Amino acid sequence: MTHKQSEYESLLSQLVNIPSPSTHLTGINKCLALIKKEISPLKPSTLKIIDSKKSPILIAKKIKKNCTHILFNIHIDTVFDLNSSFNSYKKKSTNTATGPGVIDAKGGCVILLHTLKNIEKENLPISWSVIINSDEEIGTPYSKKTLISHAKEADIGIVFEPCLENGDFIDERPVSSNICIKSKGKEAHAGRHPEKGINAIHHLIKFLSTIQDIIPDTMTLNIGTINGGVKENIIPGYAEAKLNCRCFNEKHYTSFLKQLNDIAKKHKQKFDASITVHEETFRPSNPLTSKKKKLFELLKSCGKELNTPIKTRSSFGVCDGNILASAGIPVIDTFGPLGKGMHTEKESIHLPSLIQKIDLITHFIKAII
Repeated sequence: MTHKQSEYESLLSQLVNIPSPSTHLTGINKCLALIKKEISPLKPSTLKIIDSKKSPILIAKKIKKNCTHILFNIHIDTVFDLNSSFNSYKKKSTNTATGPGVIDAKGGCVILLHTLKNIEKENLPISWSVIINSDEEIGTPYSKKTLISHAKEADIGIVFEPCLENGDFIDERPVSSNICIKSKGKEAHAGRHPEKGINAIHHLIKFLSTIQDIIPDTMTLNIGTINGGVKENIIPGYAEAKLNCRCFNEKHYTSFLKQLNDIAKKHKQKFDASITVHEETFRPSNPLTSKKKKLFELLKSCGKELNTPIKTRSSFGVCDGNILASAGIPVIDTFGPLGKGMHTEKESIHLPSLIQKIDLITHFIKAII
């Protein structure tokens, strides 16, 4: 193992061994403090952690006059809760390690940090800013405004989400929205006074059945959860369903959401039950724009020079790259490591991909300037 590889793995293991689910402020703040310590020797003009008691965000910045400004972003939170048995970094072989967030996205944090170190070591004429947030896995409800405001100051966005399992980069991502459908009826005893009750679950199911006919072919709609009711002998007065909607065309989504609201209003007029539609989270699309195409052409050229073929394809997955792109900048969002099994207890990383991606992005940045 080279000295560099050992250094990368040491930092990765430290981060992975700190539990950091989105709601665990202690673990998140420990991770961000470690990252802050790594960035500090680079002498950024800004280096701080904000919202440490709510949803911590690390912000770093080093601006040079008349230089291309790149915003680097990744998240430190993981999907694994504190009770998970999958809770530590384990090296399985020379090239493989497992652990919570090892690719999603603590491996990306390692690549980001060493990219910054290369920029400063080689004194590259690049302005850079860094946003490391801690709520990506729950839809980025708190850091969204911070991401957008900093993206508006940048020329290019780079996000360190893991690449696809075959090594491909993602060049286009869809709109993704989490929607809650709430059904309000009236509780009553199911035996003594069934006529006085209005079954909220029944009306929720009726509504969900109705909307199946209006889902366009370009869209996916997943009914993720349904909750409601208290006991078998009580007519339920409340029920709700959580949906996830995805499509590449934002106009199709906007039209679909309007149709949902229209159907809900008609349901209320026709029946005694009330159906309401609530958009809980929204990530805009990250389209393949002409500016992004040029960046990918440059990246492919860099890959060819390094004997690292670059292939791209679209994905129905989303990330904070979608949010950065909404500010009008081109965003490449899969500069993270190679691995597999993200969001499962089989999450693993191909360790050589750390140095491969660091070399690739350093070469790419040199080509940009």
